[in-house]
Amino acid sequence: MLIKSKTVLLAHLTKEDKQLYPPLHDRAQSDSSLKITLDTFGAEMEEITEFVLNFYQKYSTTNNINKTEFSHDVTTLIVALKNRIMKEEVAIYKAYEKLKLD
Repeated sequence: MLIKSKTVLLAHLTKEDKQLYPPLHDRAQSDSSLKITLDTFGAEMEEITEFVLNFYQKYSTTNNINKTEFSHDVTTLIVALKNRIMKEEVAIYKAYEKLKLD
């Protein structure tokens, strides 16, 4: 299940990188507010990506998992992703929808 979640998450992020962000970055060339938003999201995503990759590396190679530590790490991961999704829905996806309407 852990490997499947990694595959699904990475596929989603790849899709965003290929389909969602390129047109937004194009628009940000002439929209300073969108550029600031994208820069902020990019920096935040780098931190989340680092945590996610470390999480999967840590638990995909360990046979003897400390349940308390795993529970803490899973909770941290879920909260980080949930917060990111909520922020994306408000800022990024709305900007993308507006871009499609223009």
